Amino acid sequence: MELIDNKGLTAIVDVMFFITLMTIVFSVMYSLQPADEGPEVQSAQEILDLLLESETCADMGDGPVRMKVYEGLVYSMYVNCGTDACAINILDSHFMREDSYCLKVEQGNKQSLLGLGRGTPVSACTRVVAAPLFTATYTLEVF
Repeated sequence: MELIDNKGLTAIVDVMFFITLMTIVFSVMYSLQPADEGPEVQSAQEILDLLLESETCADMGDGPVRMKVYEGLVYSMYVNCGTDACAINILDSHFMREDSYCLKVEQGNKQSLLGLGRGTPVSACTRVVAAPLFTATYTLEVF
């Protein structure tokens, strides 16, 4: 009594050969695809717009007050309300690498810098926001 006849053994060898051949073909096809050119360049305009319109809670002395980040960044230049730390946390968690951005906030004769962008900027955006109590310029550079 035979466990496998010659036809069954031939079929198993054919299947194994076919699987091995297909593995080699797919490996070659995958290796011939063009390599990624590097990380995708992120648009400073999109990031800055989202950041400035985000809401935060700022400590104005009498307790937390909800406001937009663009307001809080200006207030944090005069009092320690915590919005600058909140903006740094948002940008750090977005970029997930050091020295990848620099956010400059200018209002009147005061200026604040968040982040230490190094190298050549790949994207930059400037926004001028006119609020009821102030006008400020926000510049984000992405490195």
